[in-house]
Amino acid sequence: MMLRFTKENWERFKTPGKTTTIRMKRLKPGVYNCYGGSRYKPEKLGQVVVEEGPDVMSVYGLILSDALNDGFESLAELLIELAHLNPKLKATNDVYIHKVKVV
Repeated sequence: MMLRFTKENWERFKTPGKTTTIRMKRLKPGVYNCYGGSRYKPEKLGQVVVEEGPDVMSVYGLILSDALNDGFESLAELLIELAHLNPKLKATNDVYIHKVKVV
C-alpha cells in the first residue's frame, strides 16, 4: 500500500508531536510505503503503520490539538495546507484523522 506526503510534511515526523495524518479518504490499517516528489519520479521517504479506526469529522470541526498532532504549529497552518493539497475541499467535507507511526 502507498501514501503520498510532501517532503515538508514528512519531515514533521522527525519533530516531537506528529502522530497523525489527515486524509480525505479512510485508510485501511497496515503498513504503507510513503513517497514524495512527482508522480512520474517518486522518491521513497519511508514507511508508516496506520492504526485502526480513524476519527472522522468535518474540516470545520478540526481544532488546535488536531493540528499539533499532525505536526503543525497552528490550526491556520493546517487548514492552509489542507486547502493547498485539496483544492476542492469545503468546510463541510469530512476528513479522516489516522493515527500513524513511522517504522
